[in-house]
Amino acid sequence: SHYSEFIDPNLFTEMVDQGYIKVGKHPAPSVGYNIYNYTVKASIERKWNDATLACRGLILADDGTVIARPFPKFFNLGEMQRGDVTFSKPYKVQEKMDGSLGILYRDPHMGLRLATRGSFTSDQAYYGTNILAKKYPDLKPEEGWTWLFEIIYPANRIVVDYKGMTDLVLLAIVNNETGTEVVLDDSATPILLSQVYGWHGPIVQFHPHVDAEGQRIKPREYLNHYGVNDGSQEGFVFMFDWPKGKRTRVKVKLEEYVKLHKIRTNISTKSIWEWLRDGKDL
Repeated sequence: SHYSEFIDPNLFTEMVDQGYIKVGKHPAPSVGYNIYNYTVKASIERKWNDATLACRGLILADDGTVIARPFPKFFNLGEMQRGDVTFSKPYKVQEKMDGSLGILYRDPHMGLRLATRGSFTSDQAYYGTNILAKKYPDLKPEEGWTWLFEIIYPANRIVVDYKGMTDLVLLAIVNNETGTEVVLDDSATPILLSQVYGWHGPIVQFHPHVDAEGQRIKPREYLNHYGVNDGSQEGFVFMFDWPKGKRTRVKVKLEEYVKLHKIRTNISTKSIWEWLRDGKDL
């Protein structure tokens, strides 16, 4: 597939030229891959459109062929214009993992490797690739699909302490052409992934979306029902198909996590810019 199937090429070029999307080249020129990520400027000016939203670690070949297509950028609930109204229809709830996004791609010389949101060569990308090679040498992803992971290891701790865990947690599998996703919360999915694709690792936890009486819980109320507000949990990701046929994610973070995150990262104007520059989410 080609990126022009879901991003207007003129808009894409404009956003790159104006500094709203940055380009990272693969370290081996012969590979001819580029990774695209929205910039600090896009975040500060809130320049969100089909191009900037899609560039959250989008990997393209020099000719525009899609090598890896992560899910688009998603926002905190308070940043959504429609708030709880958006959740008037059924949705699914995932655990929000506190690590680094790992984007699986196939290097023509080195085989399967992980990039992070804005880099082929970050420490997390190298560490994640090492975990992949050591723990999951039998992984055989289908062509045309992008596997997305949370890279977790002690030295990459942000706030949540995963008690020495060193692993990749599968978050999603996205079709490069359509952006549709594999249904990970089906009871048969772990068996399918293991037997067909060789994935024997953890899958992100899904949470109930209704209360004891079977009533759907609104996101703002969800933290009170299922959240552990002691810094041991980041929060939740709500996934819903809105608009029709397009999956949208919204994150809700626990108050204590946000507090500890600010302390640990020493939030200031300067550190916010550095945090975003290095491809991390606030």
